Amino acid sequence: MTSHLTTTPATGRQAIANWPLFAALSTGAAAVLTAVGTFWSPLADYESTLTMDEFISWLVVVAITIVGAAIVFGLVVRTTPSDGGRVRTPVLAVLAVLSLAVFWSGLPMVLAGGAVCTALVNPRALGSRVALVLAALVTIVAVWGALAG
Repeated sequence: MTSHLTTTPATGRQAIANWPLFAALSTGAAAVLTAVGTFWSPLADYESTLTMDEFISWLVVVAITIVGAAIVFGLVVRTTPSDGGRVRTPVLAVLAVLSLAVFWSGLPMVLAGGAVCTALVNPRALGSRVALVLAALVTIVAVWGALAG
């Protein structure tokens, strides 16, 4: 008697199943970094006192970050095809780099998180490797921007 074991290859849908975790971590990191930049600014040359206007502006930035995360993870990452989105991954990474111009918005961390999430579906692809490097660089620059205030 011969038995056959049938296996199904892992699809991108299974790998992208972790997108809510990446969305939460990216949004949380963006909220923390914007809070550090708004309220603490350890590398700034001035003394900062917390005002209600700063707190409200931080809440607006967090809202922008949440909307950005909903778009990136809900519409782009979640619907990534099983091949890992050969175009989506580098596009998200490049958008993360470009969003550094508005680093205070929290969007660089969200876009970098989306790029990492899609890159991990097919990590051996050249586009995925480039995206992972760009996401790491974006994270470094975002942390520096938050510390610099």
